[in-house]
Amino acid sequence: MLTRSAQAVLDYRIAENLFLDLDLKYVRISADVTLRTANSGVQRTTLDINPLIAGVGIGHRFSLF
Repeated sequence: MLTRSAQAVLDYRIAENLFLDLDLKYVRISADVTLRTANSGVQRTTLDINPLIAGVGIGHRFSLF
């Protein structure tokens, strides 16, 4: 199995203790797959999964003093 990835993150301060987080990830996954069935016998192929994942978050920084 071969896996490669890239990630970009942006944190933006909205207020003094409030942050907006934007996240973008690209993952390349490649795996060799073997399928055995009663009707077709053995089949081999390569499975490629390449998702683009986006995320948004809000953060708050708590101050103890």
